[in-house]
Amino acid sequence: MITELYNNSVGETKSEWDVTKSIKILPHSRICFLFDPSYEYVVTLWSIWRTNAVAVPLSTSHPTKELKYYIDDCKCDMVIYQPDKKHLLEPLFAELKHVKFIEYDHSILSRNEIEHEVPQVIDLKRNDQDDGCLIIYTSGTTGNPKGVVYTYSNLLNQLDVLVNAWGWSEKDHILHVLPLHHVHGITNALCCALYAGATVQFCKFNPNIVWKKLSNIEKENVEKIGKEINVFMAVPTIYVKLIHLYEELPKDLQEKYSKEIKRMRLMVSGSSALPTPVFSKWQEITSHALLERYGMSEIGMALSNPYTPQSKRKMGMRRDYVSKPTRRALVLGPSVFKEYFNRSEATKKTFTSDGWFITGDTALFDEDGYYKICGRTSVDIIKSGGYKISSLDIERVILGMSKVKECAVVGIHDEEYGERIGAIVVLRHSNDTLTLEELQEFCSKELARYKLPTRLIVLQQEIPKNAMGKVSKKPLASLFEQTEAQHKHPHDKHLQHLLHSPHHGSNK
Repeated sequence: MITELYNNSVGETKSEWDVTKSIKILPHSRICFLFDPSYEYVVTLWSIWRTNAVAVPLSTSHPTKELKYYIDDCKCDMVIYQPDKKHLLEPLFAELKHVKFIEYDHSILSRNEIEHEVPQVIDLKRNDQDDGCLIIYTSGTTGNPKGVVYTYSNLLNQLDVLVNAWGWSEKDHILHVLPLHHVHGITNALCCALYAGATVQFCKFNPNIVWKKLSNIEKENVEKIGKEINVFMAVPTIYVKLIHLYEELPKDLQEKYSKEIKRMRLMVSGSSALPTPVFSKWQEITSHALLERYGMSEIGMALSNPYTPQSKRKMGMRRDYVSKPTRRALVLGPSVFKEYFNRSEATKKTFTSDGWFITGDTALFDEDGYYKICGRTSVDIIKSGGYKISSLDIERVILGMSKVKECAVVGIHDEEYGERIGAIVVLRHSNDTLTLEELQEFCSKELARYKLPTRLIVLQQEIPKNAMGKVSKKPLASLFEQTEAQHKHPHDKHLQHLLHSPHHGSNK
């Protein structure tokens, strides 16, 4: 069931807008579509799959240049878009003459004409299971975004596993605030809910609105939909913003929110590492231990903390991990993607000779039977003085400082040590200050000396992130070189702009 404060079921697509009636779509053709999270998004996705074509979701937050990259890269046959997004695509009409651009026609589908009985959601099992059904682009943190091709078999395996692992049912109602061009928003939040017959309510993220909805203050909407929101999934950045707003609320409203949110069934954090202070504060406010899971575009979800009992969900990481050997994280199974679209060499390089997918992450297995993901081998593992150091562990400690709002830890090239440890932080208040000595003293209570940051930059704006809240660390590492250059050339206006621009180091 899809709801935007109205009650409609995606299962009612047997008489809905079917693109095959007015548009010729060939099986296996690649169809890009550009929609805000909405009922129309889902109807379009379902219609593409009904024709056994391949769906390629685009992001409405991307500029025209980026949209062109995705349309070109997937060798798109057709783009379907909502009318108010035409301005993003119109510059491409003349240039991409081989692509059909189709504006979604609301007159074809009237919500008032939809039948009220709710048949089963479209049966993806009827299609050839080895056919491609979905192309999701990687976030591009380690190079140009690549198109990850899912088969129907891949997708159904992911849905079966997650629905069972997280206890999805038709009684559930998820508040959906995630982008719909990545696996977190599409597979985990949207498709799992619909696969289980649950209700999905789309909501553009706003911390004030989300708190009201999670606490079911808007009772009239609950009565109209028929069931309270009981599932929520988000990235750590969203939980941080919800916590910050909560801390600014009057005490009586805090108590109301904390009381009401306790009835939530499931709250999940993913797409980037959840800092321990955020985990602890959210648990303090809501009495819920956020469920963390590990996955990526190419594999779906490979690991998850247990759904029950909550007490088994590990919080943070233990310091004795440093003495344990780390290994490459490899994944094998029916959920692993088929290929990178039109990139046979890249596909070949990312699998071992016996078929294991090379995640690019470093991990270890502890004595309690838990995996710990130490981070991306290329950017999150710092090699300094012969040690392999997880930047994620250092970030968790730094975020324990009350004055620190967010941080990123990166490796800085150094001839003597190989890499030095650099910390980039954003402080909570404009009048707060932080010195390297203060930072080192705080971190030394939990970190070995060789893990202490030796460089520090305090930014005046948020650390740039992509749509899924991930930080691109490679551009951030260059900030330290620019800072040193600034000290040598204090009057260089170009360097001043680079260091203080709110867009510096951003990624797509």
